[in-house]
Amino acid sequence: YCLLIISVVFLSANLVVSRPVLLDGYAHWVSSNTACEVCKTTFTQLQKFAEQGRTEDEMAKFVTEVCKIFQFEDDNVCTLVVKEFRDEALTVATSVGLNADEACGILLGPSCAIPYDPYNQTWSVKMSDTPKPPLKEMQLPAKGASKTRILHITDIHHDALYTEGLSTQCGEPLCCRPP
Repeated sequence: YCLLIISVVFLSANLVVSRPVLLDGYAHWVSSNTACEVCKTTFTQLQKFAEQGRTEDEMAKFVTEVCKIFQFEDDNVCTLVVKEFRDEALTVATSVGLNADEACGILLGPSCAIPYDPYNQTWSVKMSDTPKPPLKEMQLPAKGASKTRILHITDIHHDALYTEGLSTQCGEPLCCRPP
């Protein structure tokens, strides 16, 4: 649900209102021009930091400061959002191969830049010359055979700051945290 730290930081911005943007089903008001330019500049700077060999801690601190300076959220939210999504965001910014226009176009939409579209590409996949093995018909289990029950749970994560009974109405874009 989060491509980059930058997406949460920019899409929940408290800038001059110009248009609503949906993030996780909630409307956030952002100034598309300001958010777009800050997104591109921040993304480009993160890529330069990676080329210079800067640490992930330095890059995360940079994004946190951008969030605070532009007052995209209050200082606590800026700090917690970057901390929560730093690994995923830094991987996208430094390893996926998107440029700032492509990344910010994905995050903020075509009014910012033309987003990268992987389906609008020419793909060539070399298939093996070895033929596939013949299909074997599946055998149904014998009557009375033991049954296996499977429970599939997704989106499981540990939240060390979870507090039972904490209000869900705190005005923050993600999980409410204890004061």
